Amino acid sequence: MGFCEFTLKCLLFVFNFICVLAGLVIIGVGVYTTFHEKSFKEVLTSDISTVSITLLILGLLIVVIACFGCCGALKEDICQLITYAVILLVILLLQIVIGIAALVYEKKFDDVLRKGIAEIFDSYGKNNKTKEIVDRIQIDFKCCGLTGPDYWSNSTIPASCCGKKENEGSCTRDQVYKDGCQSKIIDEMRHSFKIMGGIAIGFAAVEIICILLAFCLISEIKAYD
Repeated sequence: MGFCEFTLKCLLFVFNFICVLAGLVIIGVGVYTTFHEKSFKEVLTSDISTVSITLLILGLLIVVIACFGCCGALKEDICQLITYAVILLVILLLQIVIGIAALVYEKKFDDVLRKGIAEIFDSYGKNNKTKEIVDRIQIDFKCCGLTGPDYWSNSTIPASCCGKKENEGSCTRDQVYKDGCQSKIIDEMRHSFKIMGGIAIGFAAVEIICILLAFCLISEIKAYD
């Protein structure tokens, strides 16, 4: 084995190990949003809440492919390395398509999110489930009402508008959070998507490096043989 081949092999292994760690982090985020943020998912409607499941699948896929790449590099299996590089290339192209689709449907997503939040708040008090969801949103996001405290002008201001639970006392207008929950949630979602976008760009860069390293290693293995 030549020095160049050994170096490429080590680099490919290291980058794939990074991908494994990234995949595990994505799986962790998916698990967290699936089981911890149950009430928040109700606001996002069933279509949008599938993001959690998508994250789980994506994370698992990344881990499997990265492990496949590590094995191909260690065994110096040309067929396995070609398969690995092609799969990564397909995933990279899919990421580009998804990114373009996200930009195209950004306004539609925003409208769906606003509608989902409004439906939850309009249903406040009609059943215990929606009441619990709204109260949790107002406490977690430090907000009050759909568009602000005036949203509750025709009813008693919920204790959650002051960050309190129902059994912790009433909430007066001078104590309430001033921001509306709709804008708070949307701002939080946009911030999260910016972070996810940055991570996706970083991961795409790692994918490109892995593809190039795989083909370079294939070339070195063939030359050495």
